[in-house]
Amino acid sequence: MMISNQKMPKSSLNCDCGCKNQRCTSKSTNSKKQQKEKILFLCVHNKRRSIMAESFAKYEGLDAYSAGLEKDKNENENNKVDEMVVLVMDEVGLPVKQKSETVEEVMEDIKGVDILVTMGCMGACPYVPSKKHIAWELEDPEGKDIHFYRKVRDEIQRKVIELSETLNEYE
Repeated sequence: MMISNQKMPKSSLNCDCGCKNQRCTSKSTNSKKQQKEKILFLCVHNKRRSIMAESFAKYEGLDAYSAGLEKDKNENENNKVDEMVVLVMDEVGLPVKQKSETVEEVMEDIKGVDILVTMGCMGACPYVPSKKHIAWELEDPEGKDIHFYRKVRDEIQRKVIELSETLNEYE
């Protein structure tokens, strides 16, 4: 099920375990929770594509994080997420984190990753040890109009849902 451009009612985003995933499989209190694989979405600046992917993945109930290679060169914009990303994700009712992080900052917190998903770094992404590496070639929407941001958002959503379904097959 794709998220429509209408915001989801808050009550429909919550399941019994609190993960906010409508399709959560852990609604039974008797089920044993399995350790989820940590997924890192990696991009150049962690301001657009990886931020959207992290938000969709968390909505799908995945243990997801996002990071960038480097801080933006512009001091004033150093940690800010692209405002257009906030806008297009708000259109589908999903929040995004408010500040970008480098891969070093995220890896220090999460202490390792199982699945690394690069977002179209074109060879610029660093080596991050992981069990699995997935490369998504997604054009960076920076500087484009809102329609292009929406197109990239929708493509990321499709890819995250496919990833989630693939991971659920192995549970």
